[in-house]
Amino acid sequence: MAYSATLANIQGLLSDDEMKRLHTLFSRCGLSMDHHDFNEEILDKATQAILKTRDGKLRAAVPNPLGSCAFINDIGKEELAAALRKHKELMKGYPRNGEGLEAFVDASDTGYTMN
Repeated sequence: MAYSATLANIQGLLSDDEMKRLHTLFSRCGLSMDHHDFNEEILDKATQAILKTRDGKLRAAVPNPLGSCAFINDIGKEELAAALRKHKELMKGYPRNGEGLEAFVDASDTGYTMN
């Protein structure tokens, strides 16, 4: 979700203040806003997989306006990568470089137990 806020900002759908408000909220909650494995290669592979399952449309959900959602279809690989580069740079200003307190959950977090 944090990357989608950055993407929305770059696309002019979310102001700088709104993007920062979301990033600050996510950070204060300890949510993962970035991960060291989230890179341009992974982003491209995921995008290609999404396009195969959504009739060639990305349908990237982004906040627009704050509290609501819009879907982006017409965005290219380089624009997504540029948004990721900006996002990585922004995350350097947050605790843990934007990584969450807990990046993974186990069964006890979901209420399910393994037998």
